[in-house]
Order: sequence, then C-alpha cells, then structure tokens
Amino acid sequence: MNIKFSIIIPSFNNKIYLKKCLDSIMQQNYKNYEVIVMDACSTDGTNKLLKRYKGKIKYFIKKD
Repeated sequence: MNIKFSIIIPSFNNKIYLKKCLDSIMQQNYKNYEVIVMDACSTDGTNKLLKRYKGKIKYFIKKD
C-alpha cells in the first residue's frame, strides 16, 4: 500500500530553516507526499525562496 501524506510547514521570517527543511524533504526516497507551506507575511525573503520550489510545493498559503 502506497500511502500519501501531507507535510504542513508553518513559517514566519525563518527563510534559512525553511530552506533546510524543504531540501531535506526533497531528498527523501519516499515521494508520495504534498508540501503545504503556511507563511504569515514574512519579510525576510521567504517569498522569493518559495518561488524556487515552484512545482515541488503543492500549496503555498500566504496569510495577509
């Protein structure tokens, strides 16, 4: 059985740790997952970082 699961990452001005987290997820052998990043209007360049993962992150939710 191939179970699909969701990885939900809350984020606010932690671009460095978010990159490490996303890179770690992408390096895993198991690929049946979706990544949801919930960002609370970061001002540290998180938006720009997340654009690099376009297509790998299924959802990007930005709370205004």
